[in-house]
Amino acid sequence: MNVFSLGALLGCLLFAAPQESEIDWLTRGRALLDQGKAAEAQLVFEEARELAVSDSEPRIWVVRSWLAQGRVNDSLDAIDELAAEGISGAPIHYLYGMSWFLAAEAKLKSGGAGTSLRRNILDAIHHLQLATEEHHDRYRDALRPLAKMAWMNQRLDLAAPAADLASGYYPADARIAHLQGRIAHEQFTIAIAEPDGAERASSLAEKSTGAYRRTTVLIGVPVDAIGKVLLAETWVQLGRLYFTLGDERAVEALANAVSSKPDHLDYRELSTVIAPDLFIQSVELGLAKFEERARHQPESGGAYWWLGYTAFRSNQLERAERAFVAALASKSEAVESAWYYLGRLRYVQRNFSGAISALRSSWERNPAALFSSLDIDKQFNIAMLDSLAGWCVRQRRTIDATIFYELSAEFTQSAEAWQKLGLFLISEGERLYAEHGPEFPLARRSHLTALAAFQRALEIEPRSPLYLLSTARHLHRTLKIEPDRALELYGKARLEAGRLLADSKLPVERSSELRAIRSEARRSIDELLQDQPR
Repeated sequence: MNVFSLGALLGCLLFAAPQESEIDWLTRGRALLDQGKAAEAQLVFEEARELAVSDSEPRIWVVRSWLAQGRVNDSLDAIDELAAEGISGAPIHYLYGMSWFLAAEAKLKSGGAGTSLRRNILDAIHHLQLATEEHHDRYRDALRPLAKMAWMNQRLDLAAPAADLASGYYPADARIAHLQGRIAHEQFTIAIAEPDGAERASSLAEKSTGAYRRTTVLIGVPVDAIGKVLLAETWVQLGRLYFTLGDERAVEALANAVSSKPDHLDYRELSTVIAPDLFIQSVELGLAKFEERARHQPESGGAYWWLGYTAFRSNQLERAERAFVAALASKSEAVESAWYYLGRLRYVQRNFSGAISALRSSWERNPAALFSSLDIDKQFNIAMLDSLAGWCVRQRRTIDATIFYELSAEFTQSAEAWQKLGLFLISEGERLYAEHGPEFPLARRSHLTALAAFQRALEIEPRSPLYLLSTARHLHRTLKIEPDRALELYGKARLEAGRLLADSKLPVERSSELRAIRSEARRSIDELLQDQPR
């Protein structure tokens, strides 16, 4: 074979060698994008740029792979360059739309809101709609973003067909099935309120429940947090729809939502739209399922708290107690107020010892959380604390009585409560002296603590004749210390009582009390002056 013939043969072979078509590299690259392998897809698209006659189309997909890797700013710069080179129409709308969609998603994840987020959503809808109007097959991965942004903007007329098209291309994508369910759910809510919307509402309800159930099947048993959140959200929406329809399967669906991810649900909102008995039944069943997999986990604490709170408000006190105990067993920091409710429901059931134990735990662990709970029903709670303190006195539970008198005083910041604590501590000190003798140190300590309580009362009401007299008398007669200060306080008590008695409109009982204080202050001054060395 001569050289010419060999060259001709090689030329024919080279000419006949298969070249990768646009369909080949685009199919391979898009498959990688769909699998979440954006970096590998980028390599395919960059390789296509080297082989293609024109690299404008592969460049579009290189930018798309950048977007999938989170390089939004780089992508926007590259899109501007492509547009400046004269590339327009669906490809540019596709890239801009995906960019604004991802920007909106990032803002949503970080809790963003306001004008900036709304602008991103509107821009995404505008560009994605233009990109998919005639090229929804080529830019089919833009359909779910379009449906989601349109749904968020209440453009259900645009969201529904986009989601349905997306489902046709990606039948195994649980996110799309869930979105179909949410869109149809909202359309159902609108239709059912319309005078002639019953038939349409029925069809939409069937579509929504079908999409939700398909979502749960597609997710299966999720292994990551994203899957658990989507599953929980799907079950809770299905449960809410069933509840609206009066379908008994609502309990099962809501229980599955709790079981999937108990710390994801908005129990406050759910408890306002779902009947208490159904709420209790669903949460209880869901937590039982969850506990089969993982007992006493922090993520179940909030669900147990809301179960307990709803049962408490429904007067199902035994059920509420079990739930609050389980909430505390979860070790979740978010359920500190369970101690208070546990104490309160035990108090209502006259389990005073149990109530004291729970409220003491709350006081010792987190006083601020306890005060916040007590403040919700202040009048009742002040009476409860006072009642428990009195019960402790009768039961000779001195430490508990002291704690509850002090708790009441700290919570109310009332001079009367501090005065009451001081009087209790004096009587307790006297009892200890009687039982253990005049040198017993705990008795002396009780009396000194009483002085601190009287002083707190005076800080709140420094001109009160009663609190001036109580403090002076305690210094003079009980502690037998600081006679000069006692003398000063007696004098102030006498003057303040006289000042108040000048008011002719005082009730008779109040006048009698003030006269008694003034008389005792005067006698005590005389006695104190006689006792002092001349």
